[in-house]
Amino acid sequence: MSQFAFTYPVRDLVGTPATTNPSRTISVLNPLNAQITNLEYNGITTDGDYSLTIVGADGSSATSDAFTASSNSAAEICAGIVAGCESNAEFAGLISDASVVTTDNVQLTFRQAGVSFTVTPTSPGSDPTQSNTTTAGYTVVAPGIILQADGSGGFSTTYSDAALALGLVLRNADLVQPLDVSATVGYDGPVMMLLVVQGDANVQVNPGITVARGQKVYFNSTTATFSNVTTGSHVLVEGAQWMTDGTGTQAAYFNFPSES
Repeated sequence: MSQFAFTYPVRDLVGTPATTNPSRTISVLNPLNAQITNLEYNGITTDGDYSLTIVGADGSSATSDAFTASSNSAAEICAGIVAGCESNAEFAGLISDASVVTTDNVQLTFRQAGVSFTVTPTSPGSDPTQSNTTTAGYTVVAPGIILQADGSGGFSTTYSDAALALGLVLRNADLVQPLDVSATVGYDGPVMMLLVVQGDANVQVNPGITVARGQKVYFNSTTATFSNVTTGSHVLVEGAQWMTDGTGTQAAYFNFPSES
């Protein structure tokens, strides 16, 4: 019977162990983020009914109980709107918090993570200025990047301080791992991510750079690439060394956290 040679194609996969299993790993939760909507009623004091309607991308919807303003300040109107949000059971069920911030802003934090909501205000005068942000959480975290503690029990994908480095993101069973090295993959929360704390991994070398065994390792959070010099705003990864020579995907040894 004919036999065919087969090489398992993981050598070029960023975020895979370079040799054997790393000696130390940790798991970090990547949560879905939740929408926060801020409505600025600064200077809006027109008498009449104020309410908010929310519609979620998941099909959910609700309208808050109306607050009727009569010679009220913007701050009082905001307090009345918040009370109307909390008194309506359907509306309150879609948010985890409604509050007045910076005196005359209404802020809604939505309960369902990963769902986008459209907020439509009903106002007798001009509509409030609206802006959306999100709670702590990340849509996709790519393998082969360094995560850093954010000081609030979570993490940042921006590496700047060796003492706060948590580890380098590895591929594991919780991540769909296509063998196509050009495929875009990442941990889409909520999921537990595997990080190497001490050990080796394959990482992406910055284009145009050739690394050599034993050289120091530098990382650029913006481009998610590694180097052997500070070119392109790469930051030193203290305690790390290159294990292989070349371009493209190369192996490096890491030991987090560490400072010289």
